[in-house]
Amino acid sequence: MPNSYQINFYDRHIEPNQHFTHVDRKASREKENLCEECVVFANFNKQDKIEPIIFDLWLDVLKAVPNSVLWLLKPSHRFVSSGIEENLRLEAAARGVKPTRLVFAERVSKQEHLKRVGLADLFLDSFLYGGE
Repeated sequence: MPNSYQINFYDRHIEPNQHFTHVDRKASREKENLCEECVVFANFNKQDKIEPIIFDLWLDVLKAVPNSVLWLLKPSHRFVSSGIEENLRLEAAARGVKPTRLVFAERVSKQEHLKRVGLADLFLDSFLYGGE
């Protein structure tokens, strides 16, 4: 697309009804390290899209909803050793939010990811870059 900011092509072919099938919410949340009774806020952007101002706002949401967690995507294999997870947990603690309230989703295939996104209660987007 000419004059576009960013174009991505992902093989988005999904078999009909593959990601909207009934799942056992309790078992699925447990598998993803999410508590069954928690409110799960999610954002699956890459970590470089998480700006300090938006992270502060997300932490304010967690403080306002005591039984809640923020479900984020684990860094890609290239960035696992960068300390991103640890830094986000440290920043959460510095702002009065228990680091354990940040839950990091394992990277899985697109189909598997689409099957699990329904475990979140609400998606929190970022300002400058929209999420998926």
